[in-house]
Amino acid sequence: MVFGDDVQLFYKLYNWGFLMVLLREFSLPFNPDRAVKLNRGRQNNRISVLLGINGTQKSSILRGILEGALFAASASDVTSNMKRSLECNAKWHAAVPDKVIAISSAATDRFPSKTSFGEGGFFTKYDIPKYTYVGPRTGRNIVSRAQSVQSLLSEFLQTASISPSVGKFIDRLSVKTSVPFTITLRLKRRQFDPGRIRPPRASSLSTFLAETGANPHLTRSSRWTKLVEEAKKDRALMKESTRFFDLLNTEEFKRGIEIEIDLRSSGYVGLPQIDPRAIHFGLIVGFVKLSDIEFRAPGLPPVHPDTFSAGQWGLFSSLTTAALGVRDRTLLLIDEPENALHPSWQREYLAELRLAFSHCKNCHIIIATHSPLIVSGLGAKEADLIGLRLANDRSVVPAPLEVPMGWQVTDVLEDIFDLPSTRSPGVVSDIETAMKLITKGVDQNIVALRKVAKRLTTLLNSLPEDDVARQVISSICRISGVTD
Repeated sequence: MVFGDDVQLFYKLYNWGFLMVLLREFSLPFNPDRAVKLNRGRQNNRISVLLGINGTQKSSILRGILEGALFAASASDVTSNMKRSLECNAKWHAAVPDKVIAISSAATDRFPSKTSFGEGGFFTKYDIPKYTYVGPRTGRNIVSRAQSVQSLLSEFLQTASISPSVGKFIDRLSVKTSVPFTITLRLKRRQFDPGRIRPPRASSLSTFLAETGANPHLTRSSRWTKLVEEAKKDRALMKESTRFFDLLNTEEFKRGIEIEIDLRSSGYVGLPQIDPRAIHFGLIVGFVKLSDIEFRAPGLPPVHPDTFSAGQWGLFSSLTTAALGVRDRTLLLIDEPENALHPSWQREYLAELRLAFSHCKNCHIIIATHSPLIVSGLGAKEADLIGLRLANDRSVVPAPLEVPMGWQVTDVLEDIFDLPSTRSPGVVSDIETAMKLITKGVDQNIVALRKVAKRLTTLLNSLPEDDVARQVISSICRISGVTD
């Protein structure tokens, strides 16, 4: 507790960034008596990794931490009455997160999605600027890349200035994934479905907002109204939004306004010029929609987002959105980032993630993964590794693990993931069976031994010359009298 002059010092340190957001402790969902304590570390940004077999509640833990972080971070926001649906008792070293970003490539993740552009009337408690979801589910839980495209464009439009380091990162990520950093799209006046809703035919933005806010079919949440009330306090934003609304109602732009975005730099190419914040406001409140979204590279035909592979799009969209949206004291939660990624990209994932966050400090990244390649990329001074195992009563038991910095993947699998072997279970079973038969006596078990040895001989030519198993199998064949 601080008093008097200490209060001023506290806020000075907070504003200067000396007070870290790092998560200090959390309890397990459905078992609040079991607490997991994390190290503070000496690095600007911290990485914590959760490991465990299927059923150890890793996704539920991430969701519980998310709920606790948003509850703490939104104390003065429109969601001050936010309640945690999963109890995790998150405790912080000094400062709560200023922003929370959740990333997933699995449609079954437990992260809350956000309302899609144009459905502002259906705002939920998660539709706040302090929360970003990058995943495969839309606000209505439909699996579509529309959500990740929306998150990417939303962060771009809200970023006043893109730093050179972020621009350089996006450029190299574009080269790596073959996803262009240039996007073309059309901004059009949104017309609601007249069969379901009577669309507002307002000729001015003020009338549109009034009619939309008064229509219970269009606005089912007080959060939409509060967002509009807050925006009206920004005169520059409302002036530019009014001009944008009026332009979309003109005959010249009846078919929309075409723009070109370079994700590496702020602003866009297109006429007329509109403040990106006004575009974002129009998308949120629902008077404008996006269409004809394409990615473009010089000398190549335009590409729709659905054309990219899951790995290409997942890596590019998630890390680009994170790089654009991250700020000091951000909490980033990532669920199974290895999904759809080639092993080489899994191996390089943490290195790319560090670059995406390199321009910010006091951030905490928490990852749930099954990938030994990702785990082997951890640094000893920057990371926590938490193992989760199932007890006999099916409860989850957490325990800190050694960070395998510089280890080979085979060692990580056997010593960290507790795999008895990295070989095929069938091969391991045959070798173990043969060794047991030899131990019991070759003469008494020669028929069974030769049967197993014949199965193993087919592996000899496929195994590397320096593989220990090759020598073991050769010995089994020689002892059993089977020609290898």
